[in-house]
Amino acid sequence: MYHYKTERKFIFTEDGQKDLKAVRTIANALINITGCFKVGKLNDALGSMTWSNLACVDYLVETGELFEITDKNIVTCQQRIFTNSTYNEYYRKF
Repeated sequence: MYHYKTERKFIFTEDGQKDLKAVRTIANALINITGCFKVGKLNDALGSMTWSNLACVDYLVETGELFEITDKNIVTCQQRIFTNSTYNEYYRKF
């Protein structure tokens, strides 16, 4: 089972930095095309989804680069939806 706190340490390895760059690049490309993305679409673009890739997504949320629209405690992993932090600033106004 996925636990971000356990997987987070991978991000700070050499391979983790490569994965983070790939996840960030594809996530931003998907956001530029549609305004948001589901983890399932990110998975398709990456070719596979690993716990470390998911940790990269959660890390981008932690650092404020991404904003999660869905409640991760309610939806399955593949259905989680993300957008950029600009949306987060807009959303906070309401």
